[in-house]
Amino acid sequence: MTDDTYVIVGDDGQPLGVTNMTMITDEGTKLAFAFAAHCDDAAALDRIQTDTLTRVGPDTFGYVCANALRTLAEHILSPSFDVAQAHGTDLRAGMRAIAQGEQP
Repeated sequence: MTDDTYVIVGDDGQPLGVTNMTMITDEGTKLAFAFAAHCDDAAALDRIQTDTLTRVGPDTFGYVCANALRTLAEHILSPSFDVAQAHGTDLRAGMRAIAQGEQP
């Protein structure tokens, strides 16, 4: 195994599978930027999601999505919110309110 290949074990310590973190990171990054690029096109989002699931398989898809969410938040939304803030609109406050169950 390479340094970026890991054995996934269950609560009992028994192996459940093997995964490659480089592939998860690469696929998650691709998914995040594809979603951002097509965020206004529901059909494209469906196609991107289906293509990714087909490519990585159902056992890895959750890991890829978790990586994509982090990438989307840290590398796409945060810089976008910085630009909005520089122009006088605080989008983060609205997002925090929604996250806390409030309607901004």
